[in-house]
Parts: sequence; structure tokens; C-alpha cells
Amino acid sequence: MPNNMENKVAQVVPVTGTFTKMYCVAPGAAGDNDGPILVTLDKNGAATGLTCTFAGGAGTCGPGSGTATVNPGDTLDISVSADPHGPMSCGIAP
Repeated sequence: MPNNMENKVAQVVPVTGTFTKMYCVAPGAAGDNDGPILVTLDKNGAATGLTCTFAGGAGTCGPGSGTATVNPGDTLDISVSADPHGPMSCGIAP
């Protein structure tokens, strides 16, 4: 079940498709050597297999690995394993 924050940021999917790539940017993560940050695409509040990992000190990640299949009406958001130290933006592609 999605948490309160996921309900506020989730995007509704209008089409059927399978995504195999995810790219993210988090300028605040650049230079942070606390370790990797795992980003996971969530569908309807649950983790999918599509992930992207910021290596320690990196401000970007991609093209990611895994897949996520979606249908019209599904909701998508992302979850992170650690604080990216500021805003983060991600995009997904087939």
C-alpha cells in the first residue's frame, strides 16, 4: 500500500508499456561518498524490477536495469534507499 508521500507524488499512466531504462539526476548527491543510493520505480505503491544506482559521489545514474510493465490507470513514483541531499528527477523509457 502506498504511503502518504507516494499518494502526493504518484503519476498516472495513460498507456500500456514496458520500461527498461531509468535515468536520474540528483545534484546534491554529487560528491557524497556515503555510499550508493538505490532508486526503484514503484507501481501502485510496490517496487518493480526497474532500478538505477547512484555510485558513491555520483550526481547521475542510468541507464538502470530491470523492467517494469504498466497498464492504463497504474500509478508510478520512485523510492530511494538513502537521502539524495536535495531534489532528484528521474525519467523512464522503453
